[in-house]
Amino acid sequence: MSKDLFGNVPLGSYRPFSDRQIKTFKKQLSEKLKDYLEERGMYDIIDEDLLSVYVQSISDIRRYSAIIEKEGELIAKPRGGVEVHPLIALKQKAFDNSNKLSDKLGILSMNRKRLDGQIETGGGGNDEDPFKEFE
Repeated sequence: MSKDLFGNVPLGSYRPFSDRQIKTFKKQLSEKLKDYLEERGMYDIIDEDLLSVYVQSISDIRRYSAIIEKEGELIAKPRGGVEVHPLIALKQKAFDNSNKLSDKLGILSMNRKRLDGQIETGGGGNDEDPFKEFE
């Protein structure tokens, strides 16, 4: 990694994970999620693209988090002063995308309950309370 005259590493040149590590992580996560959704009968081939984008978003969040942790949330401007690290906005965007996609795919438990209700009742929602027995 090259440094400038003051010993600073150029922004964005820090790579917390190798390309191989990222590829392996994405493949493993994709396979886990696909199996998970297939077990619940909630996977269709059309979901492959959504799943791919979701996995990319999660990978981006991990990568951005590692870079921000190393470089700090505030970075020095070239002419003095500080500013918020630009990867924070990208991390938030990736987080928002992953939340939207997890909703569509039914990955979070809250979304699964809603989707399961729609599947069981033909889209109208489930009127039965699954926790009624605990009252």
